[in-house]
Amino acid sequence: MKSLQILYAFGECGINQKGIEGLNLIKLYARNNSKITNVSYMKSLQILDASSSICGINQKGIEGLNLIQLYAHGNSKISQ
Repeated sequence: MKSLQILYAFGECGINQKGIEGLNLIKLYARNNSKITNVSYMKSLQILDASSSICGINQKGIEGLNLIQLYAHGNSKISQ
């Protein structure tokens, strides 16, 4: 699935960190997914939904990204 560009992996869907390894997405919707924690290697990522207190993505997990949209409502682990 190397050509996958958009992934909806929110909630308790079963997709975890290992399941996204090797992907270079443009859009990732991971709200309420506690099993995804790091997307900093996805250099093409433009839109990320990491909202909710349950979301596992934190500030370090988005380090170095040049996002055009970030949804982090309710995620206190992301500060900027």
